Formats: sequence, structure tokens, C-alpha cells
Amino acid sequence: MSSQITPPGSMEPVKAMAGSHNRARAARLARRAAQFNKFRLVQLNLVPLVDTFVSVVFFVALLIGYPWHMLSIGSVLYLASLPWGWKTYRDHERNAAAAAAAQPPPATADAAAPSAPTATFSPVAEDPDDERPVRLN
Repeated sequence: MSSQITPPGSMEPVKAMAGSHNRARAARLARRAAQFNKFRLVQLNLVPLVDTFVSVVFFVALLIGYPWHMLSIGSVLYLASLPWGWKTYRDHERNAAAAAAAQPPPATADAAAPSAPTATFSPVAEDPDDERPVRLN
């Protein structure tokens, strides 16, 4: 392919930009297009997924390009989030204690069950003729 200089007033660059713009619009519309499912017609919204993917790629690129800056910023953000996490934990703990105090005490099993002899269960039968050494018991 030979490199040709386009004459002034040529529409080639404009056509190329318009073509790429139309392809981008078509891609955005195709993302929102209804997809056929065996059971029903589903409208898939992939915009949050694409945005998340682009954000992750951008973050990894920054991490590769500026490792110490990104690790420092991440460390500061982590240390700044510790008090918020502690406060959230204490709030959940307080709410759980309030919910437990608001519930009536559970009924005991003795009051609900009729008086019947209870059988005791021992997983190991005590054999008086056991001759095993103590260390194996």
C-alpha cells in the first residue's frame, strides 16, 4: 500500500471518523439489544459489566505504571477505612443485642415435654475386663 497524501478538502478523514463513530454507536446499541433465551426474552444490561471491566484494566495499568504510588494510595485508603469498619461492626453488634433483648425468652424443654424417663447415652461402654494399657484409652 502506497502512502498517498490526501488533497486539501478531501473527505477521507471525515469518512473514517464517521465510520468509526457509527461502529461505536452500533456496538453500544448491540450491548442493549434483547437477547433470546430459551425460556424468555431477556434484556441484558451489560453497561455496568463493561464499565467495571474498563475500570479494572485501568487500575491494573496504573498499578503497573506507578506501583509505589498506587500501593501508597491503597495503603492510606485501607488505613482510613479501619475506623469506619470498626464503627459498622459496633453498630451491628448493638443492633443484634437490641434484637436479642426484644425477643421473649425461649420456653424450656422441661416445661414443654411430658414427664418421661430420660435415657442416658454413653458413646463408650465401660468394660471392666478391659486389659488395654492406659495410654490407649
